[in-house]
Amino acid sequence: LLQEHDEFTINVLSDTFNKDIAFCGTQSGAYCDKFEETGLKPVSSKKVSALSLKDADIVLECKKLYKKNIDPENLNDLILARYYSNGDFHQIITGLILNFKI
Repeated sequence: LLQEHDEFTINVLSDTFNKDIAFCGTQSGAYCDKFEETGLKPVSSKKVSALSLKDADIVLECKKLYKKNIDPENLNDLILARYYSNGDFHQIITGLILNFKI
């Protein structure tokens, strides 16, 4: 979604949500509804169009400023083998925090 939108949120949840966090970190939203699967509840953000999580202890509402593809030549072999064996490299995103909730 970060490739398609210029706004995003970063939501920090307490340890009681570790199972849900693990699910969301290992499953693609293209193949399942993460909200339905976990019971996490989306809510509107105050400054950005991206959703936040109702139960988040901390929410950062951000606007994308910069993105850069990770260059595999700058990664060591262990990282390449463990995380990028299929060649699906991530992007580094820099954002400006427009609003926060603590």
